[in-house]
Amino acid sequence: MNDKPPPNRKTMDSSRMQQSAMVVGTHEQTVDQESGVSASEFRHLFESAPGSSLTLHLMELLPAAVYICEAPSGVITYHNRRAAELWGRAPAIGDTDERFCGSFRLFRTDGTPLPHAETPMAQVLNGAAPIRNQEVVIERRDGSRIILRVNIDPLYDINGRFSGAISVFEDVTDLKQAEQASRRLATIVESSGDAIVSKDLNGVIASWNQAAERLFGYTAEETIGKPITLLIPPERRDEEQGILERIRRGERIEHYETVRRRKDGSLLDISLTVSPIRDTKGNIVGASKIARDITRRKRVEVALRESEQRLRLATQTGKLGVWDWDVVTNRISWSDSLYAIHGVRPDQFDGTVEGFTALIHPEDQGTSPERREVTPAGSGTGAATDHVGAPGFPRGGDRFHGPRVQQSSRNHHGFRGRHVERHGTGRSQLSRFANH
Repeated sequence: MNDKPPPNRKTMDSSRMQQSAMVVGTHEQTVDQESGVSASEFRHLFESAPGSSLTLHLMELLPAAVYICEAPSGVITYHNRRAAELWGRAPAIGDTDERFCGSFRLFRTDGTPLPHAETPMAQVLNGAAPIRNQEVVIERRDGSRIILRVNIDPLYDINGRFSGAISVFEDVTDLKQAEQASRRLATIVESSGDAIVSKDLNGVIASWNQAAERLFGYTAEETIGKPITLLIPPERRDEEQGILERIRRGERIEHYETVRRRKDGSLLDISLTVSPIRDTKGNIVGASKIARDITRRKRVEVALRESEQRLRLATQTGKLGVWDWDVVTNRISWSDSLYAIHGVRPDQFDGTVEGFTALIHPEDQGTSPERREVTPAGSGTGAATDHVGAPGFPRGGDRFHGPRVQQSSRNHHGFRGRHVERHGTGRSQLSRFANH
């Protein structure tokens, strides 16, 4: 038990505010066993102290919860309005059944029950050191729970003897939930395969995940606090100002394809998604940026364009006709050379299978590969069919036997199939099937 205050603590008879904060109670019969001063005498001392009414008024207006227990019994001798609000009840002052804390039930932060006799208040009343920022969970009668952050100091009477303790506590439930959400978000960001970077409205980097380190080659220590232009090639610096202007207007930028520079100086193609970051009041304070490496995709696109260009040159040189049938949309597209081969103008063909069939001479429609059944894409049959024929096409009112046709179609479950047929003026040409 604390018989004397710490050497540097002022006793209550030397401090008006400490005197005003003396234990107050309406339980007239309660007697402090150490000082021999009853609760009624404490109350008289408190109410007669200069400025006591102002102190009580201020304690009622505090946004923090405050209550006082006498030593050693733990009986509650004062609590303010905020304490009753957080407890969900207003315990009777001086009630010997209300000891150490006014809450219905208490729990430790790990979820285990916390008896009233083992609360932080009880610990201080039993001689423990002052409590600082200790967290406990309380349960109200309606079953709701909140997290409290508690600070407790011992109180001393005018003779310097330990007489009780005062607790100041606050509801930190929202803060703890926000911290948990922040930790979960941080875990998601760190485990993401995409580079995720945040920056302020001046373009200064504020956060940098591991994927960003792998993508750009810089560590978080090398980038946080540095301008984002560190990653931007000189010829693209104007892009950043435009991005920041859009962010300030609250816009979200999606799939913005650009080029950025790694630590080693090499360039890479990336796709950016940039979103505004807002504070609790809704003000835009920065931006989050997700960067995805699309270098490989860009290379494939270039290779595809080059391949298509070579195909166009080959068909023009060899006077080949190519038509492309998308079995999902049931649309057919013809190359320019195929219109010439069939003697048909573009406005005479509507791009449908039926339109194609209508161009075939009636005597040949039954043998046309276009009329043969093709298993729909995605059916899962995996069947492959090859047909060779020479259907007749009308030209100038006469029956024109077109070039030999080699047709190949393959269907794969879950893939979009595209049927391609090539027409040549002589030998059959190798057909192909493309999946998309």
